[in-house]
Amino acid sequence: PSRFVHHSGSMLLKEPELLHEIVETVRAKLDPACDLSVKVRLGFLDKSEAPTIIKAIAVDGVKEITVHCRTRKDLYRVEALDWSCMKPLHELCPGITLIANGNINSRNEALECEKQTLCDHFMCGRGAFPVPNIGHVIKENAKPFSLAQILKTDIEVIEEFSKSDRTEKIVMDRAKQFLGYARVHRKELNPFFKRFCQCVSVGDGIKFPCLAPLAVGESEDAHHAPLVPFLGKIQPIAQVLQRVVLRLEQIGAVLADEPHFIVCADQGGAQREVQD
Repeated sequence: PSRFVHHSGSMLLKEPELLHEIVETVRAKLDPACDLSVKVRLGFLDKSEAPTIIKAIAVDGVKEITVHCRTRKDLYRVEALDWSCMKPLHELCPGITLIANGNINSRNEALECEKQTLCDHFMCGRGAFPVPNIGHVIKENAKPFSLAQILKTDIEVIEEFSKSDRTEKIVMDRAKQFLGYARVHRKELNPFFKRFCQCVSVGDGIKFPCLAPLAVGESEDAHHAPLVPFLGKIQPIAQVLQRVVLRLEQIGAVLADEPHFIVCADQGGAQREVQD
């Protein structure tokens, strides 16, 4: 609910009667076999609006209600987040699953959110870009993706988005937004992000730093003569290639800040993590 327009998006939080009518109408028109979920914030100006909003959308036949634990006025300010406001909302929507949303970027945060909200379902939005496997991290205590895996997944999402009928500018703007979310939690992505933002198209953006692909089966400690760094800044590349971790995945390329580098082949090649 982020669009600030009349009778649409987050403005509907100010009009619970209209919100109720919309949800009720959608439910009536949908195939009974189709589940209906609704996502809202705690309110428009104040979180005290939450009970009225929840009661308005707790229409018979709604399966899930996701609550972003901030108001529209709060935008995305970290200090405004209030998971505890969800706890009393459960009794207002019996039979409907409440899903907590807002700054759930790790397993520990999910556990704390569960404690404060009494929810056992969570929605992760921006947090999925720095931790693409966050669902497994929360549910199974899996190890978060490596930097190379993060970039690979984010680029796949961007490439999929680019297949739509949107203009190149819209695709590029969205790609910058996606990568921007990821770099907030992974500062090592800053050099790649800055260079990417200088490009005109997604295609150009994911081609650098362009390094020749590694051959399958090369050893971890091998030095690779055909590596051609795109960024002239990287002088001691031979010294950096002390350890090469080979993974058989398709990946775009990134060189992170010294002394830690993630060096990946162009699409179609293998990826390597290189550390000093």
